[in-house]
Formats: sequence, structure tokens, C-alpha cells
Amino acid sequence: METRERSPNYPAFDLEEAIGMVEKVYAAAGRSSISYEATAIALGYGGLNGRSRSKIAALRHYGLVDDAGQSKIRISDRAVDLIHKAGDAPYMQAVRQAALTPPLFSELWAKYAAANDAILINHLVKDRKFSQDGAERVVKSYRETVGFAKLGEASDSGKVETDEIAGFTKPDTGGGTVPPVEHPKPPSQGGGFVSFNFMLSGGVNANIAFSPKPTPRSIDRLIEYLRLMRDDLQEEAQPPEAGQQEGAN
Repeated sequence: METRERSPNYPAFDLEEAIGMVEKVYAAAGRSSISYEATAIALGYGGLNGRSRSKIAALRHYGLVDDAGQSKIRISDRAVDLIHKAGDAPYMQAVRQAALTPPLFSELWAKYAAANDAILINHLVKDRKFSQDGAERVVKSYRETVGFAKLGEASDSGKVETDEIAGFTKPDTGGGTVPPVEHPKPPSQGGGFVSFNFMLSGGVNANIAFSPKPTPRSIDRLIEYLRLMRDDLQEEAQPPEAGQQEGAN
């Protein structure tokens, strides 16, 4: 049986879709703090299930919602820019920031901006241990997001670079492929890009990258997201109740 990724460590939906989702949440709740279940309802579901959790996770990946404490979230400043400033410079700035907020997407753009899909899939399978199907899903979401953000669009100064995007500093990778994670390894810092590598139980490697350097609030948001991932794992490990079906798209 083919193994599939249980942990949503990348946005399962592209950025354009995610903006449409956050517009629904904003229309339902404005900038009020609401629970995950209320967010799922705003997205058109009866409550939390695998599909609604994936959508909420995508909003978090792109920085479209902020942690509001007590297992609640609220629409972020970035999301407000995206909802109200379509078509102008602040809007595109917010789009490009959002596109590179997911660590995996920022890694692919920084190190493989000119690579074709086959190279990206090979990296994800060989270096990041995705399944073939999982890698293809990542590349699809990444390509659609990069295209929507026009990150590869040529201008008078050439292709848009990550260091032109406020809030993102391109790490100095020196080219080549991503090195294997080693343990123990101290935090690496440079140019506003900070990453941490961990060896977890069961031979699982974890890499957490921040750009720019994290704040206590951003660490709290990460903790909340990890809890959401844990809940997804627990939910998927349990057999579905009789007659229970996942919500429609």
C-alpha cells in the first residue's frame, strides 16, 4: 500500500484558493477571534473534519490568520491587505510575502527557482522523503502559488528575487541540493534567516526555518499550528464513525 503524508507540512491549497477562503472567514466574522470549529463553519463545513482542517492549515501556512489564544484565530493584517487592496502595489507585496511564507515554498524558490518539475519532485522524494504522489501535489500547489504571485515575472530589473520582498531574506545556500539534517546541530542565523534542526523519535528529522527572525508571538503561532497537525494525526489514526463523510469541496 502506498504511503501518504499525514502531516500537512505544506499548504494543500494554492495561495489564490487560500485568499478566497479567508474572504469567506472575513465575511462571516470580520476580525473577531473565532474558534477553529467556527472557522470551519465559515468555510462551509458543518464542523471540523479532515478537509476543513486542511483549509485552516493553509490559512496558517500563508500567514492569513493569527493565533488569538485559547485555540482561537483571527484574520491577519496581511489578509486584510489581500482582501481590500486588490490590484495595487501593497496587494502584490502582500501576495508575494504570503507566497513565500510556507518554509517549504521559500526553500524551493530560494534554491530551485529555475528548476523544472522533475527536479523539484526528485528533491522532495530523495531529500525531503515525500512519496511520489505527495511530491507532485506539493509541486502543483507551489507552481500555482508562484504563478499567482508573479514571482517569476520579468521586469526591467529581471526576475523578481526574494530579497526584493519585504519581510523575506533569501538564505545564502551556495547552490546545490539541500544537505541532510544532522543532530545535534545548533541554530543557524544569517541575514534574518534562522533555522533549527531536530532529530525526533523514530528517525524523524525536523527542520524549522524562520524568515525573518521569529518573535515570541510567531513562536506561539507555530506551537498552535503544531497542535493542529497533531490533532490531524490523531483524527486520521482513528477509524471514521459509521456514516461519517468528509465535507464536500
